[in-house]
Amino acid sequence: MKTVFIVYSLSVAAVAMLATIAILSPRKPIVRAVVVVLVLLALPAGYLAFTATLGLPRPIATKGFDEAVQELTVLGVSFNEGVAIYLWVREDDHLEPHYLALPWRLSLAQRLQTSIDEAIRKRGSVRIQHPYTDRSFEELDDLNLRLVIPPRAPTKLPQPPAQVFNPRAA
Repeated sequence: MKTVFIVYSLSVAAVAMLATIAILSPRKPIVRAVVVVLVLLALPAGYLAFTATLGLPRPIATKGFDEAVQELTVLGVSFNEGVAIYLWVREDDHLEPHYLALPWRLSLAQRLQTSIDEAIRKRGSVRIQHPYTDRSFEELDDLNLRLVIPPRAPTKLPQPPAQVFNPRAA
């Protein structure tokens, strides 16, 4: 959410600077009035455009600032057969989940489904290692899926036999 605020603030500053240049230039008053109206319409439209894209899945090909991410935890998956695979993922050091879209591949969908089923059965999680690599997703043809099973809780050690203190033996 911070990134959206920063990008929107930068776009507001850019629109304000362009509007200032247009208003201060030697133009007719009607042109200046039109510029002011367009700026007043552009600011809420830009805000709506930024906030509308928050809920949409981001294609995995758009790495952006996420190149340093080593591993993602899969929280959920949805298949739109023949169109796309939608992943709800979370980075290990962040609490906010991300919504990613992968191009449709039957083999990947089957592999994801079996991994998630196994993770549910074993009470584990599915992780994707190095999700944003230099090679494109089309070249990789698959994801580096890894099943992580939590360690078993330690079992209680048996109690040692009771010892009786014998003062004569000391």
